[in-house]
Amino acid sequence: MQLKSYIQLCLRASAVLWKSKTITRISRLHLWCSLIRACRPHTSVFAFVLTVVSFKLLALPWMPAVFIGAGFAGITLSIMLWNDFVDRHRDVEKGKIFALRHPWCVLSAWRCISSITLAILALSAVFWWQAVLLCGTVWILGLLYSVIRLGYPLNNLLVALCSGSPVLAGMAYAETFDTRILLVYCIVFSTIMMTETVKDIQDAKGDVGYKSTLATKAGRLQATVMVVMLCYLPVSFALFYPHWVIKTIAISFAAVAFSLGISFTRPRALCWARSGADFFLTTLLIVLLIV
Repeated sequence: MQLKSYIQLCLRASAVLWKSKTITRISRLHLWCSLIRACRPHTSVFAFVLTVVSFKLLALPWMPAVFIGAGFAGITLSIMLWNDFVDRHRDVEKGKIFALRHPWCVLSAWRCISSITLAILALSAVFWWQAVLLCGTVWILGLLYSVIRLGYPLNNLLVALCSGSPVLAGMAYAETFDTRILLVYCIVFSTIMMTETVKDIQDAKGDVGYKSTLATKAGRLQATVMVVMLCYLPVSFALFYPHWVIKTIAISFAAVAFSLGISFTRPRALCWARSGADFFLTTLLIVLLIV
């Protein structure tokens, strides 16, 4: 009962604070910086570039690539903020307190971003409804993920499914099939599965009794073994990609994964695993944009 009263008080205080004209410029700047960090803008950039890559591989026009890419970027921001808003009470145990202290700010930003994204998709649907249908499906699934508590492995599969979906936009637009895009999707999908498992290991203490993950169900050791195995899944898909640069990147990532796999039981090595996966995907997208 006391916790419920505290949460209601935080909501009211946040609404008053957000609308008040007495907030200093420094406080408002700090608030905006925290809000931007909560949006995880790098994930929206990733979604945009991944969409552009799909259109580039199929040699499609750049105009729909920009619009659909912007739609996927907005969808990503919307999903991230919505997830923070829904999980604001539990995230306190993980050290994330911004959404609980400023729920009105997070909700207002989510409404604004969602409205802009909806306008972009509505305009795009007039010309490219197939790709917009894909965007809308991913958006709904991403929002439902925060509300419907799925157990492992469905929760991680859904995150990976949505994360890799922008690369399918080109095929949806052209109503065609391309093996290269399917391979890129499998690479992104399996890499996100690995990073989500790493994240579950790091958050295992706060997820006990709330979220079903491999780390909470089977333990840290079994989850770590799964991470090591998942490291080689994107490498396997990349080795089938018909370009020698992509294969070289895959082999390099496999060597790094092998060296890290020896010490994955240490928390710091897990952080390196996530950073290595992010670097792998970033390098992959840059190469796909160039070659």
